[in-house]
Amino acid sequence: MVDLNPYVDRILRNIAPVELAGSESSEKIPCIVIEQYDNRTAVVLEGEEFLSDICMQIDVYGRTPEERSLIAGEVSETMTAHGFIRTAGKPMGSQRFTMTFRVRVNETNYHFHQ
Repeated sequence: MVDLNPYVDRILRNIAPVELAGSESSEKIPCIVIEQYDNRTAVVLEGEEFLSDICMQIDVYGRTPEERSLIAGEVSETMTAHGFIRTAGKPMGSQRFTMTFRVRVNETNYHFHQ
């Protein structure tokens, strides 16, 4: 089983600070909150997990609706550029924008498939 949280943190941290959902840190705005909410085996070869389907939720927080939407757009573009497929996205009030993404990962070398 592969944990993509460190990878997603690395690719998004230049946009805004990244926090794990449920962490004990005091989140500051703007920020990006990530959560890997589904991680299931897609293919097993010779008794070893080979492909995994992973789903992530990313919540973007901005001080204004404009900042929130700008950051959400950058996050969506970055995730898509790294092989993720956005499955949903919508504003949740004036400061929060929620998106979900999915990706299929080869566990041997973390190669991303669409």
